[in-house]
Amino acid sequence: MPKFVTENVARPDMETNTFSVFLMNVQGLSGHVADLASCTRHLQLNCIAVTETWLLAGSSLESVQIDGFSFHSRPRSGSYCSSHPALVELQGQRHGGVGLFCRNGLVCDVIQAPNVNLECLVCACDSFDMLLVVIYRPPSYPLSLFKENLSMLLEWLDSFDKTVAVMGDFNDDVLTSSSICHVMMAKGFVQHVTQPTTERGTLIDHVYVKTSVYDVQSLVLPVYFSDHESILSSFTL
Repeated sequence: MPKFVTENVARPDMETNTFSVFLMNVQGLSGHVADLASCTRHLQLNCIAVTETWLLAGSSLESVQIDGFSFHSRPRSGSYCSSHPALVELQGQRHGGVGLFCRNGLVCDVIQAPNVNLECLVCACDSFDMLLVVIYRPPSYPLSLFKENLSMLLEWLDSFDKTVAVMGDFNDDVLTSSSICHVMMAKGFVQHVTQPTTERGTLIDHVYVKTSVYDVQSLVLPVYFSDHESILSSFTL
């Protein structure tokens, strides 16, 4: 895959009234934080959302910092409390986890979501009147159970009178299946990624947005350190 060069990539216009988020499955944040910082440093980002951080509950976050940002982590081990056999097995497995880098000065607070047995992190970006949700669905997570738990999360998110953006790696190819997409669309969300997001040609990294005020653009950009592409999303008033 060609090396990611931000200066040569056509991307959405980033104005002062635009909220911008970079989404990436990093496949291990500790080993790739320098790569992540390098390929985003020329972008005018408010947040960097990451999936498959592979961080543990007791991991020190000092080694995964990016200058100019604060980092919030939700590891796999703290995401499940279900007795369902598939989720019990998942909780004991390595890898997974999600996180969010928020630019310093941005009012962005983690909100404790109800326990819906999802690897997810919810942050309120009050300056933009927006909820940002980062999700990772492991391939072994039963799809029917995931949709059931996702629906519970969406019901809770409905209680907030804000723009809601739900993004992450869902391991559900929109190009061949619309299973998760149908759940989100039924709740008023629009899926904004239209190109494949992996080297295998699948579209499994999704950006769902429910808004009445923002114009949303999502652009798939190549990176050199993962078999997933990145997604740059802009929210413009």
